[in-house]
Amino acid sequence: MATIRKRTLPSGLVRWQVDFTDQAGKRRSKLFPRRKDADVYLVKVRSLVANHTPPVSGKLSAALLLLYFSGGRDTMKTRDIHRKVRLRC
Repeated sequence: MATIRKRTLPSGLVRWQVDFTDQAGKRRSKLFPRRKDADVYLVKVRSLVANHTPPVSGKLSAALLLLYFSGGRDTMKTRDIHRKVRLRC
């Protein structure tokens, strides 16, 4: 289930938190400065969770596959691939 909550940070700033559980049962959350942005993200996350798709951008997934297959499965470990993808994106 995904929800939106209004959060007031210690600095006094107001943020909107989208809180949801992914397919693996892990709780995830993200903060937004505007309620509208949080609503858009909530709709996207609900759709992805319903379709059993991880909430990761397509750019990251394509880059991950490219590195995985071009680098060779025997020479690169998954954590190394993720590090390179984070540096490139």
